[in-house]
Amino acid sequence: MNVERHTRAWLSTILQRCRIVSVFLTAAFYFCEAQPTIPIASNNICLPVIRVAHSTISCFDLQNSNNVQLPTVTLSCGGTITDLTYQDTYYELAARRVSGFAGYFDLARWEKKSGDGGVDVTGAPNGILVEGANIAKVSVAPKAETILRIVIPAEGYAMFNWKNIGGSNLLLETLVNGKAYPVRSKSACRTPLLRTGDTLALRLTAHEATEAQFSDFNFYTNAIGVTERRWTATSSTVPSFVFHQYITVVRPPIANIIFPDAWETPGASTVPNTTGFPVLDEDGNLNTLQDQHLLNEGDCGFQVRWEDKTATNDKGSSIIRRWIVQDVYNGNVVEHTQLIQTSDANPEASTKQKIQPTKTGSGKNKSVSVSETSKSARNYGKFINVR
Repeated sequence: MNVERHTRAWLSTILQRCRIVSVFLTAAFYFCEAQPTIPIASNNICLPVIRVAHSTISCFDLQNSNNVQLPTVTLSCGGTITDLTYQDTYYELAARRVSGFAGYFDLARWEKKSGDGGVDVTGAPNGILVEGANIAKVSVAPKAETILRIVIPAEGYAMFNWKNIGGSNLLLETLVNGKAYPVRSKSACRTPLLRTGDTLALRLTAHEATEAQFSDFNFYTNAIGVTERRWTATSSTVPSFVFHQYITVVRPPIANIIFPDAWETPGASTVPNTTGFPVLDEDGNLNTLQDQHLLNEGDCGFQVRWEDKTATNDKGSSIIRRWIVQDVYNGNVVEHTQLIQTSDANPEASTKQKIQPTKTGSGKNKSVSVSETSKSARNYGKFINVR
């Protein structure tokens, strides 16, 4: 029994170290190897060697599991892993949609370590009073420290407000992978740039019993969500153990949207199926065509709609199509005007231009074929959440 408890203690330390390794790139993987890799024969301890890589996938490519690297788990004593299973939980990350201590950053997910070395990771940790999702009050014992810690799911940075609401001489530090950054302001705090798998900790130290209040916590990232994959490894040699892998969902910026050009084919259909939909170019390079996607179904959180007005003058009739694309994750909007010529010049038409509204529409649930102006975007796909 003592050996088993000792083994579990080693596993806890090892897996904590594994979680703080920074791994972000899709194509390049950084591995976490549990230590030590040589068995301690005197205590009959057999330790796992875990190699796991966090992954990044495009919101257009959620069905392609080839972009997610599978972990490898071996045992230092040469034992066999009999079962390796996982459970996925998806979290939205956009600050506009999930703010405060909610979602991935719910206080129940933070590990709290008190000054006496105790660790509480079940529910909202003891000593924390939660007032909604936006305010948390943390108690600090006299001449002790309190640490709140969480693993970062994607590249970005955190911002929050804080203040001392009792006692005095309260010191707050942010720790990134153990490196301390003193917080000098008693109001807004912004962390350094954080990467996937980094450990962010808030350390409070006081000379007397006091409380600190945290509010307006937000995590700012270009990622729109993350799947936290919880792996469980089973072996007949050591107790079952758990480790985590983060699969970050990213997307191109709104600036990479390409709008359709003017259309000058009198007599032809003027619906967007023919005249073209906006296209999102993933890498921003117009010369690479395989990564361009039609934005016709609210893809990746970009909602598309259009408004048509007819214009008549001595040059003939045309449609002035106003495209509006809204980013549902951060509220940004981009617009574009497309001119569509619908008929040739009419000699009897007035030289005074007449404009009147005729039609509005949206890209959602439309039957869309690929036009000649956007053949390269034929491999588009509807955005769905990873579950």
